[in-house]
Amino acid sequence: MTAPESTIVEEVGAALNTTGTPGHGVRLTLRGRCPEGTRFDSRDMHIDFHGARLWNVFPLMVQSLSGTVLPIRLREATWATDGETFTLEIVLGKYRLSHETFETYLKKLQDDGNPPFVTEIADAAGGVAILFTITAGEVLESLSRTKRSEGGETTFVKLSYPPTLPSDYAAAIERVGRRGGAGALKWMRWLACPTLFVAAHWALYTHPAEVLAKVPGVLARMGTSLTQVLPIHPKNLSEAYQYGRLSALLEVLSPGADQAPILQAAARLAGRAVTGEELGRVGATVAEMEARVGVVSRVRGMFSLINLVWLGSIGGITLSCGPAIWSILRPLHQHLRRLVQTIVLRVINPTVSFCHRWGLIEAANYAACFVLTADGYRLSPEHRDAGTFISLSGLALAAGPCFAYSSALHAVDILRRLPHRTSAQLEGLFVAALAAPLALARESTLLGYITAFGLYGAAGFSVVSRGLCWLVGFHDKKALHVSNVIAAASLVAFSSVDVLTAQDSAVRRVLTPFRSAGFVMSGIVHYLAMLIMTSELYLKETSWSYWYNPKPYSRRYWKMQARMVASLAAGLTVGHLKHLPGLANTCTTFAVLYLTEKWIELHRRFRYNTWVLVLLLSLGTYKASLFFHSNPQFIAAMLA
Repeated sequence: MTAPESTIVEEVGAALNTTGTPGHGVRLTLRGRCPEGTRFDSRDMHIDFHGARLWNVFPLMVQSLSGTVLPIRLREATWATDGETFTLEIVLGKYRLSHETFETYLKKLQDDGNPPFVTEIADAAGGVAILFTITAGEVLESLSRTKRSEGGETTFVKLSYPPTLPSDYAAAIERVGRRGGAGALKWMRWLACPTLFVAAHWALYTHPAEVLAKVPGVLARMGTSLTQVLPIHPKNLSEAYQYGRLSALLEVLSPGADQAPILQAAARLAGRAVTGEELGRVGATVAEMEARVGVVSRVRGMFSLINLVWLGSIGGITLSCGPAIWSILRPLHQHLRRLVQTIVLRVINPTVSFCHRWGLIEAANYAACFVLTADGYRLSPEHRDAGTFISLSGLALAAGPCFAYSSALHAVDILRRLPHRTSAQLEGLFVAALAAPLALARESTLLGYITAFGLYGAAGFSVVSRGLCWLVGFHDKKALHVSNVIAAASLVAFSSVDVLTAQDSAVRRVLTPFRSAGFVMSGIVHYLAMLIMTSELYLKETSWSYWYNPKPYSRRYWKMQARMVASLAAGLTVGHLKHLPGLANTCTTFAVLYLTEKWIELHRRFRYNTWVLVLLLSLGTYKASLFFHSNPQFIAAMLA
């Protein structure tokens, strides 16, 4: 293994950095020979380190993650050459690598035999720019001389290892996973555990009894359900009618008559035993619920708050578990190392490293998440909310830390070559594939929304927070059109199911968890895409610099306006007729945005005040609304 013919590093100088965070960073200066005309783009270079014994002195966590964080991008590098010689100055750890930590680990390497390691600096294209061998002792020697020099001038040391490495050492250089490309086998290994995890969730949905019999439970079983502690009350208008009918039958019974058939029917509705006194109080309970008072409203309001806090805690666990484990294990590792250094170095570290490299830790993580998800399935329908949040905990941990760990372990090369949008699409598909069976099994609208967010995220729709500004839109034009087609198809499909199928049909029951998301989320994505595509600026009818010199409207422009108006009219009609307030409100909001956008375009194009037009349109719609309210028979005859 030899250094590239273009460059040969002869001496290295080290100095503590004085810019950036105080007390952080080291400045390295390389000097050597290079052929005339050699140039490197120092604005985008990366540094990597290789060595069989290089990582032995570092904590186990650092050893495991070294392949993930390396190579490191050099954010501050300066290249200079006079045609025959070159100087490259780089800064490492300007904000996060303290001087004390840097010198401590260099001394540990020196005490551990001062093993040589290869430093590799790559250019923006990934080709090797500079390759040289150095030891921790040489860096410490240069650093010590620089500290003693007058004015802190960097002092250089000659490298003891030649550009050509010894054959026995060259064979030991670690290049695992960082130079092997992104072939099909790496893709398969990366997605193996996530794919099996998704398949296990669908198996849990289709064959719950068989799967749950083989999965151990970990959380305590639930006790009394909310239904058992609250007064009996209807959950919808149909139940209110049935409770009213049973209450009326109970009232007309003669004294001493058998109440058992009526109370049994009420018990089937309530899901628990019901007394005659409780059934007689249903009317008062309903009145309290309508007025937002009473024990039922207070208790359900409190549990809504508890569920919101639970959802926040799931997000907090997902985000903090990785950093927390790192913080906990770092002092624990040092403590164990002092007490039982031999066991740690010869048993624990090799075992954990073996499990890490061969994916055993990865598989255990996914298995733990699946056990948590299965625990939510075990809960009875009375504890539907609790079961949903327990299963959601497993889903969040799998889609967050576990998928990130799989990516760090197997997909470093793949992710470096993939556009950021592609990796986000894979994450969105993974979330949607996990949330869908959970939504079906738990009949959860929340999980239905999570499925929709995952699918539209994979299509290119995104919501980004920039402090006080929120950005809602699409990655590019292709994502805009793909998301629009998916959203429009979803709106048509769910509207068709609502119009063409019976209330108790199997299709409706299956789509119930996704119904709200199918109308609201799809409506937002579709109408936002249409709002963008109907703009003059998007259609290139004009531009910001030609507001006052616009071109005539094209046929394409009028086609897009017609599509937008027809889509809004259809959405408003279906939303109001089928009692879908989410869809109706979404259409109303985007109709206002669309009219505002057109008002601005007309105002700019024709340079006149459009208040008269707004007044006429408003008067017309006002009169039409008043007419229909005064003559409702027209609407009734039209829709009968």
